[in-house]
Amino acid sequence: ATAAKITGAANVVTDPDGQTRIVVGSHDASLHCLDAATGALLWRYEADSYINGAPAVVGDRVVLGSCDASVHILSAVDGELLHELDTGSYVPGSPALDADTLWVGNYDGTLTAASLETGETRWRFEAGTPFFTSPAIDPTRVLAATEAGTLHCLARDTGEALWTFSTGAQVHASPT
Repeated sequence: ATAAKITGAANVVTDPDGQTRIVVGSHDASLHCLDAATGALLWRYEADSYINGAPAVVGDRVVLGSCDASVHILSAVDGELLHELDTGSYVPGSPALDADTLWVGNYDGTLTAASLETGETRWRFEAGTPFFTSPAIDPTRVLAATEAGTLHCLARDTGEALWTFSTGAQVHASPT
């Protein structure tokens, strides 16, 4: 049996009735949605492998990466799978989101931008070494650090490399 270890942080989402919910992934391959006031399980979504990073939340969407090499885009209301994005390798970190785009790195060193509404890939950037952390976004750029210690700055809309910086050591924290 797989231990139900939690390695990523929980996140908060508000349902349409204004009630606060807590979402958290686990090594039981599930995302659990709990009522924040009572701790009661409201719904559970099962991926095909571990969920290591924290789920990301925007509007009525919960987005999570999994060791099943996919990003799962769920309804925050009932946990229904809306879209699934195959990243090609397991996703150790959390996706970054805005109103219509998600950005996520994988173990093979690919950073992907995709539509939050359809799950379709917009662009991919190949770093060649694993992304263990979550990307940071601003209005024009994406910053993402690799396990090998390289910080990449990319054009947010196209994925074009703008610059890189070598930290001299592994990076295990997300840029901000």
